[in-house]
Amino acid sequence: MLNPESRELFGDALRPPEDFELDQAIATTYSLDLTAMLLAPLSFARLDGYEPAPSPGQAPAEKVDPFALLKSLRGHAERITVFCQAGQIHVPSHYQRLYAYLESSVVPVVPASKLGVFHPKMWALRFVDPDGALRYRLLCLSRNLTFDSSWDTVLTLDGELNQDRTRAHAKNHPLANFFAALPSLAVNPVSDTIKRRVERISDELRRVEFELPLGFDELEFNPIGIPGHTRSPFPDGRPSSRLVVSPFVSDKTLADLPGARGTLVSRLDELDRLKPETLALFDRVMVLADGADQPEQQAESEVAPSEWRPPPVGLHAKLFVFDEGWNSTVWSGSANATTAAFSQNVEFLVSMSGKKSRVGTEPILEAMQPLLVEFRGKGRVDATLTVQEHLEAVMRETRCLLARTQWTARAERVDGERFSLSLETRLLPTLPADVLVKVFPATLQDLTARPLAGALTFSPCSFEALTPFFVFEAVARAGDEELVERFVASAPLVGAPENRLARVLDDLLSDPVKVLRFLQLLLADTPSEVLGALEQAASEPLAPNVSAGSGGAESPLLESMLRALATQPAKLASIARLVDDLAKTQGGSTRLPPSFLEAWKPIHDARTELNGSQE
Repeated sequence: MLNPESRELFGDALRPPEDFELDQAIATTYSLDLTAMLLAPLSFARLDGYEPAPSPGQAPAEKVDPFALLKSLRGHAERITVFCQAGQIHVPSHYQRLYAYLESSVVPVVPASKLGVFHPKMWALRFVDPDGALRYRLLCLSRNLTFDSSWDTVLTLDGELNQDRTRAHAKNHPLANFFAALPSLAVNPVSDTIKRRVERISDELRRVEFELPLGFDELEFNPIGIPGHTRSPFPDGRPSSRLVVSPFVSDKTLADLPGARGTLVSRLDELDRLKPETLALFDRVMVLADGADQPEQQAESEVAPSEWRPPPVGLHAKLFVFDEGWNSTVWSGSANATTAAFSQNVEFLVSMSGKKSRVGTEPILEAMQPLLVEFRGKGRVDATLTVQEHLEAVMRETRCLLARTQWTARAERVDGERFSLSLETRLLPTLPADVLVKVFPATLQDLTARPLAGALTFSPCSFEALTPFFVFEAVARAGDEELVERFVASAPLVGAPENRLARVLDDLLSDPVKVLRFLQLLLADTPSEVLGALEQAASEPLAPNVSAGSGGAESPLLESMLRALATQPAKLASIARLVDDLAKTQGGSTRLPPSFLEAWKPIHDARTELNGSQE
């Protein structure tokens, strides 16, 4: 349940079941790393095994093959919708043009409570097989869609949708209600496409029979902070023992939890802020041992590249375990043991019940024991905020105000390939005193930053600089101290040329060699064929004069197209789409060798005729 290989396990959790493919996905997260979102489709396309291991300190996406990423993005990015807390998108170290594929998939949201945040980490994955059978996978996590390397929890629930069933499972209503409520939390109106996706998935989730994890007999879904689900999910009884694992804690919530005594596991700095009487409510108070927080690594020369993983940093798991009689109940998900989590935020917990001997406080503590040491602190008697804590509170208020502002990005052509890019809002928020905010497009350098105003215009901008993602830099000051934070906000982009995605493709497929290599990837039948094509291309790049027509029937590309026509004609749609996309850009069609077009035309005509005969 707590494992430093969390990133690898998360990729495993996204991978479709055997013989199934991803059809649609809805995810929720508090914070979002755009590069992490780029890599998620690699798992859906079963390409994550090709990602070379990063060197220490290197961003994980920098060594991902761009063609593998482009293949997975074209096939899967448009099927994914991510709802994230507005104002919590990380500023990328390097802006990638592939982010353009994510623009319509990111939906900034805020909770109904003006003091709260949108904090759940849920995934609903809809898989389909060639016969039309449907399976769902539900992920309930404590981790966000970022590269944070912490000790986290991942709960995976699989289930089959009985398409003949018309009545819902009553226990699934809270789960479906949670996903159905997401569009209503959006800062800006969501598209009809996203509305239909949410309606379909929330409706079908009511009729999915989820398989219980090993060791558990019952489960319940516990959304918090949406209409009809605003109360704490914990029972009013007095459990005989309890275990609370939470990176963030507050005195009131810990005092209000059912039961007495038990064990509390949290972060050192959080425990130092608690009152002594709060700490006294528990028999044992624990923190991560130094060796657990930063495990020893072998010398770099002794570690194979595929085995290297960044060390886990800090506790991020959230667990509430209560023993009562012979049974225990475990709550896992996004909620910390804080007042905000249970009275202001949107959160999600899944509760599971089973025998105390298997899933109770003692077995879980025993599994965690090598990671933990006793907390030796005494808590804090003086509740006065430090200057740093005051600045953090001011920054939270600033983020909240900016997050709830409805921004619009507007592009206008100045002349030729030059544009003006504006960020506008009808109502500028009133920020706390001693806070300064600057803004600039994520595609430009911070030298272009402008002080926050009702309308900001950046001009001239290149075509490549057009983006809905803007970086906000907030500086809060108190005396001689200051706190600086940066984050990305997403705004609907109005007025951009319709062929923006085609232009991204144009850059990545800039010559016939790259185009032919990508065509081979599109037609790969199995993950192993994709990986083989990538590895072969990396070691033996195609010669400029290689084409689909050269070599006749011996040509791998022609052979792949003919095999697809005979066995999987639907796969040729990706080829047709690529040819059409290239035709939309100046010079794009010239990157398709004439011999390829000669081979493609009769295959395309045969595919069209075949489709017509099947209608």
